[in-house]
Amino acid sequence: MEFILSKHAKQRIWQRQLPSPINESLVICKNKIKKKIRATCTQNGWKKDDVYWRTNSVRENGQFAIYVCKQIDIAKYIVITAFWLDK
Repeated sequence: MEFILSKHAKQRIWQRQLPSPINESLVICKNKIKKKIRATCTQNGWKKDDVYWRTNSVRENGQFAIYVCKQIDIAKYIVITAFWLDK
């Protein structure tokens, strides 16, 4: 997978002290996590065309990073934003 960071994503990753998705092993979010994102992120809502990735590793406080991406080509994504989500 290739991830390209948008300007907004770079700001959010730096601001929220998230690991860069380029160096992480990521998995696509499953239904349980998608449901939690829908309930938590009411401001922007859930966009059908966006792909939600999460980190495999969990922080000691039980959070993992979520990366919201748009697919631009086969195995190529642009990261729109990123945030921490409680497990």
